[in-house]
Amino acid sequence: MSALTALIFFIPLLLSYHRGWYLLFFVVLVLLQTIFLSTMIDSPSVLGLVYDSIVYCQNYWLLAWVIGESLFLILSLVFIFYDFEN
Repeated sequence: MSALTALIFFIPLLLSYHRGWYLLFFVVLVLLQTIFLSTMIDSPSVLGLVYDSIVYCQNYWLLAWVIGESLFLILSLVFIFYDFEN
């Protein structure tokens, strides 16, 4: 469900050049993904599950997903807070 949410928000995030709209879509996407990830897993924490899945199961697709999400978060924060107009 988290991946479907990211696909739905992909086009608005890609086409929003105004920082206000981008920030709105970004916050909604992060909140929805957090809600979906936390309700999907009952007992262990999400970070514990990701760590165990990568270390013990050699699930490198999950590692690629974590790196992609981290890169998306960093680049989004750069776009939101960096002043591009010189």
